[in-house]
Amino acid sequence: MKTTITSITAHVPTVTPDDDGIRRVKITTGRGDLMMNRLRRELRVEHDTANNPPDHRVTIEPSNELLLQVVEAYIKKSKAMKRMDRKLDKMRQENNDWQEFAGTMYGVLGNLSAAAENFIHAVVETPGGGDELLAKITEELDDLQGAISDANEIFDAVECEDECEGEECTCDIG
Repeated sequence: MKTTITSITAHVPTVTPDDDGIRRVKITTGRGDLMMNRLRRELRVEHDTANNPPDHRVTIEPSNELLLQVVEAYIKKSKAMKRMDRKLDKMRQENNDWQEFAGTMYGVLGNLSAAAENFIHAVVETPGGGDELLAKITEELDDLQGAISDANEIFDAVECEDECEGEECTCDIG
């Protein structure tokens, strides 16, 4: 995040009598980006000296402007994340809808293929009328058998994909 605040004032335990315990800590890069890790580290620092207990913490004087910039950046990122979450939820729902549609179409295709095979079998096996009927519908029968063949290729490819389970798959459709 960009900030106009370049440093913070840290009050640390004094080590020598002439030490005032005030340090200026740079918290931005040359391009004006806040170095969050450095700021966080300074806020967490504990100093262990002979004169102070080991849990004596550094006191930081952040400016109101820095706090406001950090809070505004947090709110902006939070809103962006919520928008992305909604977009991702919508995409997941669309994906689920397409998967459900594909499953339904797979079932319909399976039923159509089975019905077509049963129809062809019934026509061929009909005593007396089968040959005459086949002679009349030869072109349609060829088209139907081609469609059944295409459907069976799709079934084979789907079954092959299911067997691959995420591994590199060499299944082809068509």
